[in-house]
Amino acid sequence: MKEVGIDISANTSKSIPDLSPNFLNSLDYVITLCAEEVCTVLPSKTAKKLHWPIPDPASAPENDKLTAFREARESIQLKLKEFKSSLPPSR
Repeated sequence: MKEVGIDISANTSKSIPDLSPNFLNSLDYVITLCAEEVCTVLPSKTAKKLHWPIPDPASAPENDKLTAFREARESIQLKLKEFKSSLPPSR
């Protein structure tokens, strides 16, 4: 991510129990990226659920990891642009 000017060094992953029910119920969308058969379903009563099957770059062979992470980043970026353009205009 640093290659494209995004600093994620302070980011950490969170598990679902770390997220408050109020937060989960405030979501408009939940987008999962993992293999659909292993993705955990988020318990949100209001969120629209989308699934973008992006191959896990961490599971790539060591020699291919950097390329796999770059491809995942580019796939997610493209999907986000498509998603943003599909949203109704904000007020």
